[in-house]
Amino acid sequence: MVRRAYRARPRRRRRVNDDQVREALREAFRTFSLPRMMPMLHPVPKPDRFEAITINGGRGRLCSVCRELIPTTAEGSFQFTYPDGRVFTFHDRCEQLWQEERHQVRR
Repeated sequence: MVRRAYRARPRRRRRVNDDQVREALREAFRTFSLPRMMPMLHPVPKPDRFEAITINGGRGRLCSVCRELIPTTAEGSFQFTYPDGRVFTFHDRCEQLWQEERHQVRR
């Protein structure tokens, strides 16, 4: 009897839709795990801490909203760095939805 080696196939995750992303954003705002404010573009008093917005940043990392990998070739991804050391990365579409949701009236 010849046995074949079992090869695990990589799991394909279904892409999340806009409604799922919006719900994840609302929950993240409720639990304060995502900020509603963007990093400021003015200097921060402490030189060892900084704020930054990086376009095409976050490649190869998980999106902070949908938890999907941001491809290393992604165009339009974002990385936001806050002075307290937190870093958030977004796909282009997830960042657009974050911008929309963060301006909504709090419920």
